[in-house]
Amino acid sequence: MTRDYPCVPDVLTMLKVQMRLSKDQGKLVDWDEIVYEAISEWDDVFRDCEEWYDEEDTDIKDSLRDQVMEYLDKQGIL
Repeated sequence: MTRDYPCVPDVLTMLKVQMRLSKDQGKLVDWDEIVYEAISEWDDVFRDCEEWYDEEDTDIKDSLRDQVMEYLDKQGIL
């Protein structure tokens, strides 16, 4: 069985959902943390995947966060 990793549009969708559900959107200022938390929603799906998360090295989560942050920056959101 093949699992597809989330991509930038997936994370952006998760961010929108999280922001709508947040009771205090004024506190949403640490974009790096917010993006990483959104990506972490897939942790259970990829819990057995060593490439998804590696505390010692750059992993897919880090790479995806960088891609989302770059996209948000290009859109003038950051």
